[in-house]
Amino acid sequence: PRQRLGASVWWDGVRVVHAGLYRLCWCEPRWDCAGLEVERTGAGCCLQDEDFVQDEGCVEVQGPSWVAFAAVVGQTFDIAMLGSAISSSSRLLVKINGERGGPCGEERSEYELNASAVASSSDVAPSVFVARVFRRLTYSICWCAGGTHSGTYGWEDPLGRPCTTDLEFGAEIGVVYPSGPHTEDPPSLEAIVGVPFSLSLSGDGLHIGDRLRIVRSGLKCGDPDSGTDSAVTRHICGRGRSACVPSPI
Repeated sequence: PRQRLGASVWWDGVRVVHAGLYRLCWCEPRWDCAGLEVERTGAGCCLQDEDFVQDEGCVEVQGPSWVAFAAVVGQTFDIAMLGSAISSSSRLLVKINGERGGPCGEERSEYELNASAVASSSDVAPSVFVARVFRRLTYSICWCAGGTHSGTYGWEDPLGRPCTTDLEFGAEIGVVYPSGPHTEDPPSLEAIVGVPFSLSLSGDGLHIGDRLRIVRSGLKCGDPDSGTDSAVTRHICGRGRSACVPSPI
């Protein structure tokens, strides 16, 4: 416990990352296992799941319902929040899961910041967000309650704005499983100016109508001017002896 007053104890700053109904289970410490925190020599009490046998009630954690998406790398998709405790100031972000990222509520690296984009779809439907992911990695959907919950995380924006730091997006409300070409550790190709060369992609969800765009290193994929680079000749070649024709992309 963080605090104790007479026969009452309480814990501050408790957070649950998934909405749902939870049971409170209590473990009663004993003198025969008490450790150094009470000047005893035991190994410590309440270390195993089976030690928490006393039912002390329930906690109902409100928030958006869990969602899962099978998105396509680079393509937009809508995330609609459904559930309780959602307000017009609630916000979402998507965060890479696993070794290249981390759990909701941790600050994102520059790599993660460039790996996704999320924006509110409109003022008319503030609980619907348009998202894109740019890496073929598993993402977590992280939620910030906003509104009246601003500052309840132990920190607060000086101007009173909710959901201004990654730390406030501590609730995990869903997951995104992207499909498309492999994006991690791609091979580096060498070509000679003016000489044709071949390109290949591997992954899943690929189709015969897919297209590639080659852009200068100073631009990012999807930048507004990435399709007007005159240094790249855009064409596709037909089968057999048919000539090359302009590519639509």
